[in-house]
Formats: sequence, C-alpha cells, structure tokens
Amino acid sequence: MNVIVNVLTLCILLSLSSIQILKAQIRGCTDPQANNYNSSATINDGSCTYPAYSISPLQSINLPSIMNESSGLIIESDSVWTHNDDSDINLYRCSVKDVGYSVFPLTGAKNTEWEDMSSDDIYFYLADVGNNSAGNRTDLRILRVRKEEVLKGIMLFDTIRFVYEDQSISGAQAANTTDFDCEAIAVIGDSIVLFSKMWTTQKSVIYTIPKQPGTYIAKKKATLDIGGLITGANALKNKQLIILCGYSTFLQPFLYLLYDFPGTEYHAGNKRKISLNLPFHQVEGIATQDGLKAYCTNEKLVQSFIDIKPSLHSLDLSNLLSQYLQRVSSTETDGEDDIQIVHETDNVIFTVHPSCIGTPYRLLNLQGDVVLSSIIDSQSSIIDSQSCTLPSNVLLSGYYLLQYKSYVKALCIVR
Repeated sequence: MNVIVNVLTLCILLSLSSIQILKAQIRGCTDPQANNYNSSATINDGSCTYPAYSISPLQSINLPSIMNESSGLIIESDSVWTHNDDSDINLYRCSVKDVGYSVFPLTGAKNTEWEDMSSDDIYFYLADVGNNSAGNRTDLRILRVRKEEVLKGIMLFDTIRFVYEDQSISGAQAANTTDFDCEAIAVIGDSIVLFSKMWTTQKSVIYTIPKQPGTYIAKKKATLDIGGLITGANALKNKQLIILCGYSTFLQPFLYLLYDFPGTEYHAGNKRKISLNLPFHQVEGIATQDGLKAYCTNEKLVQSFIDIKPSLHSLDLSNLLSQYLQRVSSTETDGEDDIQIVHETDNVIFTVHPSCIGTPYRLLNLQGDVVLSSIIDSQSSIIDSQSCTLPSNVLLSGYYLLQYKSYVKALCIVR
C-alpha cells in the first residue's frame, strides 16, 4: 500500500500545475448561427432556434432508370452505393460524376421494403424496415454483409431482427397511417439507430438496437418534432452529427440536422431544418463523408402533370456546418486533455470529447482506494455521489485521481 500511496502522491505532484477549480458552467444555446445564441454559454442545452434557410443543389445527375426507386445511400470515395425499395435485391455502385454503374446481387435475400442503408468500417447494413402498407409487419430486419465480400461477388449475409418496444401488433391499419414505419437508419458505435416515419403526426421516434446479428427489442430514446416524413439518415463518425432527409406531405424535401449533442442523446443538441429547392422531389437517401458536401437521391415520380426523374444531387453544407465541424476538429485530442472536470454546486461534472464516451473510469483517494468506478456515458456526465464507496456516500473536499484510458488526471474537489 505504501508503494501505491507513493505512486499516487507522485502523480498528484506532477499534475498539480494543471489542476483547475473551474467556475460553474453556463447552459444555453452555443451555436453562433442560432437566433438565441448565448456567447456566455459553455454547455449546449439544445435550446437553439434558427431562421428559415434553404439550399439548392450544386449539381443534379439523372440516375439510370434501373434505379427508379433509389432509397438508401452511402458514399465512399468518389462512388455512391444505393438500392431500390421494392423486390429488387441488387446493390448498385455509381460514380458521383456520371451515370456509370455496377450491379451486385444479394443472392438469397428478400427485399420486402429495403428503405435505407448504412455502414461501418467492415459491413453494409440494409434496412428491410418499411412498414407503411399495413403497419403490422412482424419480420422487420436489417441485413449485414461484408463490404470486401460484396466487391468480390460473395454476397453472404446475416440478419438483425427486431420489434418496437412500444408497438402492440394487431390487425392491419390503413396505408400510410402508422406510427411504426421506418425509412432511416444510421450505424453509430456499436448500435443501429432507427428514425421512424410517423405518417399522421409527422414526428420521428428514435430507437436503438445492437448492430450484431440476433433478435432484439428496439428501445425508444426520444421523439423529434420534425414536421415532416423522415426517409434517410447519415451519421458522421466522431463528430456528433447526424443528417436526416425527408419531405412534407406536399413533397417539399428537406434536411434535418442533429449536431453538438451529448453522447448518444441524439435529440438533446442542435436541431435545424433546411429546405431543399427541389419541389415535388421524393428525396429518399442522404450521404456525406465530411459533413460539408452531401449527396441525396430521389425516386422517380409520375403524377398528373409531374414527371420527376430519379436523380443524384450534390449539396453544399459548408455555410451550415463548417464552423461547427472546425470547432469539433480543433478540440479532438488523443491525450489527457480530452476531458475536463468541473465542480458545480454539489455536483462534479465531466465534460469530455465524444471519443471518451463509453470509456471506463475510476476515482481513487490518496490512500489508493477506489472510491468510484463507472463508465463515461455522455459528453457531460455527473459523478454520482451515491455510487461512492465512502462511508458518507459523498466525495469530500480534497485531492483525488481520475484514471481513464491510460491516463491519470488530478482532481481537486472543494465543498
């Protein structure tokens, strides 16, 4: 124990110069583009409101007619991947510059309603989750296939099955009236995040399931008051940014941006709706690699005097997101400065970089005893005194050591 104490004391002495007792943080709108921006705010409380904003495509390219019902979309390098949403079991790879394409059939699969696709470093995830015709599907599933095998023509896949935790399935509903349709998914970390398409209220419920094969209950996280029908999603890795696309009941397409949210609380950050100057376009898929330039696709639509071709549109989002993304990038670190500790009244708060979320941490006293052991579960987490092993269940004033990843950081608590 003496050795441990000596080591801990040495760590504290080495770290004393970096110890800061910070003032209480101020919660408010932290986005300079918002109507209610608060320059004094240090923690984004999700209260930002925004002026109306619309954008036009930089370029639009007609897709081959074989992709008349392009629904999901992924971009990798200078190519996009897409699929149709009805019976067609092919994946299509297209250039972002012309109409050339390749076909990759997912042999043995079934396409009931493939509505979106997402990816991680290893897999494509195909969301057979469309449920608008009767609202009572019992075979909702996501197919997972290795990217490298797709390129080799080896189309083996496994299946992730789920049901919604708050749905009680009985008889069929009238078409396009259900709250349990879904056309948008995003793979984030070890989860698949689903955004429902609620036909009547035009809201969207956020659900999550694991991304490993199995059968699950989709857990409800929150509801977004979109004011439209969500049809596609794309998450930017480690940037706390999700871009949704959709359209109104009058076929006015839009983007819906979720960004600067804490941890996996996707609803708790900035929420901004952007109109797309593409009237009567049924936008179905959205993809981006950097958050600054995005691509979306629309289905073919022929109604009365309307004849809209299936197209791929490129969008410039730099005016909307460059400032935020620069700030996020400037705070990214892989060292011990990616976490701050703030004392606020009776609480001790972690403010961390998103890469720290999910990291185990331990708090030790000067005797080398672990007084608290937990996991950083959000970007702004409160140390729960009730979880302490001290007899008083309270972190007393004094020095502690916070251990996370491979780092040790000194902490001074003043009460």
